[in-house]
Amino acid sequence: MGNGFTQLPRLLSPNKIKQQEPIIDVEGAVGGFEYSDAYLHDNDARFVFNFVRHALNYGAIAANYVESLGAEREGDVGNQSA
Repeated sequence: MGNGFTQLPRLLSPNKIKQQEPIIDVEGAVGGFEYSDAYLHDNDARFVFNFVRHALNYGAIAANYVESLGAEREGDVGNQSA
């Protein structure tokens, strides 16, 4: 699939994120995580569990089956022709 090239997951500092993706607001962030979809050294369920568990250990908030009570789309959303 794709070009067959995958990278190992890596942790990124806020400075590294800002350097590589200036559009991302990193104010107050302690860092980020980058991974390639195709690189799973384990099965997908274990990967997701470990990803969420690791994030929780660093102060993230995780939620499952969250209901949206309202949302609005703003700004340019691309071609809206029907």
